[in-house]
Amino acid sequence: MCKKILSLALCSAMLLASIPTISANAAEISQPDYSIVSQASKSAIYGKVNCSSLTVRKLASVSSTDIAYLDKGTKVKIIGTDGAWYHISFTYKGESKIGFVDSNYIDIN
Repeated sequence: MCKKILSLALCSAMLLASIPTISANAAEISQPDYSIVSQASKSAIYGKVNCSSLTVRKLASVSSTDIAYLDKGTKVKIIGTDGAWYHISFTYKGESKIGFVDSNYIDIN
């Protein structure tokens, strides 16, 4: 009987020794990136044109192609910045467009 118990204990020990263990330091565990969620949850920023006619450009440069001209009071959605330029989305002649405008000519609502 003693041999059976000893042999069972030895087999159990060998079996347990062959199972890999998982360990991790707190420093090795990566934290989830919540920045994507917080960016998506930010409310939209809108502004209005504060000059008589604002040129919307394809790129953030005065030498870039003109794509539209917005009248004073036109509402735009600010979707980004590039230096002193706002990247905006807007409706022009019934069509949705995006472009760049000098930020001095947009009043934030």
